[in-house]
Amino acid sequence: MMKILLADDHAAIRAGLKYLLRRAFPDVIVLEACNYTETHSLAHLHHDLDLVIMDLTMPGNNAGDGVACMRNQLPATTIMVFSASDDPQDIAKATAAGAYAYLHKSVSNEEMVAVIRRSLEHSGPINAGVTGDVRSTKTSKPRLTPRQQEVLVLLVQGMTNKQIGRILQISDMTVKTHVTTILQLLCATNRTEAARHAVRDGLLPLDG
Repeated sequence: MMKILLADDHAAIRAGLKYLLRRAFPDVIVLEACNYTETHSLAHLHHDLDLVIMDLTMPGNNAGDGVACMRNQLPATTIMVFSASDDPQDIAKATAAGAYAYLHKSVSNEEMVAVIRRSLEHSGPINAGVTGDVRSTKTSKPRLTPRQQEVLVLLVQGMTNKQIGRILQISDMTVKTHVTTILQLLCATNRTEAARHAVRDGLLPLDG
């Protein structure tokens, strides 16, 4: 029997998700929490949770810390973020902290269930930055900052972090941070895959 924890401070959101889950998975046990304190307490009592679906902005946590604490508390449980934010920085923070998937609250019921099914196929902890289905379903393309776009163009050209730093006059560490964020936002596991995704999503300038 599957056990899922819904953590959201809006009762209507929890009710809608519970209805959806019970239709898709008739034998599911659904637990509910309306803030991070309740989420933490339920996670402490139920170490056998298969999935946690949590909002980013519940009272008592922020985009990165809430997910990171849940990942530390439940290392073998899949964590999904269900948020009204499509800010790339929120996506990056949540996925870097260990979220398997990042879904916008405008996602369709069908896609929500599909991602949940995929997430439940995994066993053990998931590194979202490497193997997870990290996505924001509200926007069709990742939104990069102007600096990230500059780094991406040079990355696609095959330049090293040191070369990128020299051209943009920024430190190697800053370049590394930008590259890590770009990989997360493009759902890429390496620079070659990031380049393919950039071309696929039309993220490169036409004259580039």
